[in-house]
This record gives sequence, structure tokens and C-alpha cells, in this order.
Amino acid sequence: MFILGITGGIATGKSTVSRMLSELGIPVIDADIIAREVVKPGTFGYNSVVAKFNHLEGESIILPDGNIDRAKLGAIIFSNPEKRKELNSILHPLIRVSMLWKTFKHYITATPIVVLDVPLLFESSLDRFTSANAVVYCPESIQEARLIARDHCDRTVAQQRMSSQLGIEAKREKADWVIDNSGDLEATRRSVHDLIEKIRPSMFKTLLQLTVPISILSSGLFGIFLKAKSK
Repeated sequence: MFILGITGGIATGKSTVSRMLSELGIPVIDADIIAREVVKPGTFGYNSVVAKFNHLEGESIILPDGNIDRAKLGAIIFSNPEKRKELNSILHPLIRVSMLWKTFKHYITATPIVVLDVPLLFESSLDRFTSANAVVYCPESIQEARLIARDHCDRTVAQQRMSSQLGIEAKREKADWVIDNSGDLEATRRSVHDLIEKIRPSMFKTLLQLTVPISILSSGLFGIFLKAKSK
């Protein structure tokens, strides 16, 4: 199975590319979706985040329906690197385990390609578990303008959010492939199609993966992820 890591900066178009991949029938394991799942009311993640951050700055981060107010939580962590680190220490291990399980289920059904959509792919060192990585790219000037238009924020807030991640140019240098999303959607779609044609495994390789003892694979992967979690 080919595991493709997809990353990018905030507002560079990573979600758009992931939708295009889904349209091609490729499973996308989205870290942002999982991040919401692990903080649903009643979960360990939810209780841990509420205990750490609720009323931290004098107001509740809990919405009337019981869910966490992501906007208020984001305002806390984007302006405070230490608080952001604390939140990541709670959520990242939970997200990793969930992504591992979802990936493993695709492995045992001989899925040819699986995409891990992870905003902090390089920052969290999850790129070590992928076959290759692609960054969804646009210049920082376009990224900033898109973020301001999307979130209706000012330039200071936009730059603050962008600086909370590894810069897009640095991600571009680390990636195996670059999907340029600076232009129109059709150009981006062509880049996505070209990439998938290059990495698609042969049927022989896909079937061969089933000859690996699943018990050995699962125990090995769990060990790797748990080791990464402890760092």
C-alpha cells in the first residue's frame, strides 16, 4: 500500500486537493476531522482539553450545545506557543492512534493508495510513516490574502496563524512533490491526476502486501507510533 502524506499551509488549498483525491476514489484520512472526533463531548480528549483550557482567560470555551468553541480555543493557542504546545500534547497522541487504526484497516483490505491529510505532517514527524509526501503550495502573499478573505481577519491575525506552522517554503523544500495551487482549479486538478498516476502501485504489489503477517505488521506499527508519541 502506498501511503501519501498531504500537507500545506493554512489557506493554501489542502482541503481542496483532498476533495479531488476523494473524487478519484482514494481514501483520505483527514487529521482535522479526527481532531474534531477526539474532542467530542464525553471523550478523554474533550475532558482533558476542557480541564486545561476552560476559563483560562476568564471565559468558557464550551458552546451551549456542549461542544468546544474552536474559535475561542484557537485564539488562545495561536497567540501563545506554550499553550499551543500543551494542546498538541493532548491531541496529537489521540490523533496518531486513530490515524493508525484507519490506515491499518485499509492495509488489510489491500487498498492501493491511502492519503494522510495532515496540516502538521512535518512538524509532528508523521512524514516518517508515509511512502512519500506532497505539499499543496501557493506563495505566502497569496496564502495571506486567501486567509484574510476566508476568515475575515486582519493581516496581523493572518500572519500570526501562518507563523504558528512551518513556513510554506520550508514545507516545499521537504516535500517529494509539489502541487501548485496558485492558479485555477483545473490546473490543480491536472497536477493531482498526474501525481496519482505516478505513484499508483501495480496490482501485483497491492496483492503482495497481504502476504505479510498481519500480526507482525500491526504490533510493529503500534510500537513505532507509541514510540513517536512519547517524544
